[in-house]
Amino acid sequence: MVYSKVDEPAQFVGGTSEMGKFIAMNISYPQVVGFCDFYSGTRIYARFIVLKDGSISDISIIRGIEDCGECGEEVIRLVKSMPNWIPAKVNGQPVNSFFNLPVRFHPQ
Repeated sequence: MVYSKVDEPAQFVGGTSEMGKFIAMNISYPQVVGFCDFYSGTRIYARFIVLKDGSISDISIIRGIEDCGECGEEVIRLVKSMPNWIPAKVNGQPVNSFFNLPVRFHPQ
């Protein structure tokens, strides 16, 4: 069973700020002509399951960048490379849960 509503949501170890650092240090922007000008600031939304052991599975892109499949592929690669998370809890017990993650593209 995978929960959409939980008492305590799953979280990246260290919280949102650590996740932001992880993304910034590990994202590789696709080499697409005009990428920096056209896609800067655009968000890609990934959805995945954080299992009760903290591992991540079933990663998919629920909203990507039209004409940039490489961007979605990069977000999937990035999520796959994340360390285990702190799982969601229901009634104090770890459970499998969905997580939606927006990844903002802002190449420098």
